[in-house]
Amino acid sequence: MAASTSAEIQEANESQNRELVLQITHMLDTGVRGTSEPPFSPLSPEFCIYKVPQDLRKLNDKAYTPMYVSIGPFHRGKKRVETMENLKVKYFKMFLEKADLNLEKLVSTIRDGEEKVRRYYAETSTITSDDYVKMILLDACFIIVAFLIFYMPTEKGWECDEEDTILRSNLRHDLSLIENQLPFFVIDGLFNLAFASYSDYPTFTWLAFRFFNCYNTQKMSPNPNLKIMHFVDLLRTFFLPQHDKLPKRNRGQRVEHLYTASQLHEAGVKFKATAIQ
Repeated sequence: MAASTSAEIQEANESQNRELVLQITHMLDTGVRGTSEPPFSPLSPEFCIYKVPQDLRKLNDKAYTPMYVSIGPFHRGKKRVETMENLKVKYFKMFLEKADLNLEKLVSTIRDGEEKVRRYYAETSTITSDDYVKMILLDACFIIVAFLIFYMPTEKGWECDEEDTILRSNLRHDLSLIENQLPFFVIDGLFNLAFASYSDYPTFTWLAFRFFNCYNTQKMSPNPNLKIMHFVDLLRTFFLPQHDKLPKRNRGQRVEHLYTASQLHEAGVKFKATAIQ
């Protein structure tokens, strides 16, 4: 075989360079590095459901891991939460029995919004499209039915048994974890679609406020103009001071006094030592 000439080598290099230019251009246009890598654009306003950094998680893994039910893709399929999958199916059947739409419409609606849902997560998922749609359906309907069982009168057919009562406090913990979220819009959208003809039903936002009422120390009321990304974002809203109650501050004003640890302890703040590994 004849040795490659310098012209052939140069042409091959130029061809390889053109291919790389196309790949980089695609990355810049789509915000994705590649099919097996996480999204490239962390500044996208839709990215709002993150994984907890390992350095933080190793200090107390239980604080960031769902105990009973997996919501969304991050903890899907883990043995610790697999027993709740049967209850999800049970609640999904209840949803279909009472919803004002059929399964075909449900699947079509979620399929149309699948790409938007995926963009809410800061890490890409290798779950197939069909499994992803099924996951969203089961998880969203599970949350909707749970909230209706907890807070709708029994005459509406949403009866709460002992199993549901036990679930309530456990579910509140798991739905407060950043890794265990669904975008609020997809749950709210399904609720509105399913119960549009039920004029005596509350809004899903009202149900969410009721479910997390123990955190709503400012007694905020559901606001149709409130933009909620997910349940953790709702809790953040509860803890933010209301604008009309914020103290007036001058720009550049320095904090002249900070409380010591002893003073905070005397005021009731509890400290717990944690070993950093």
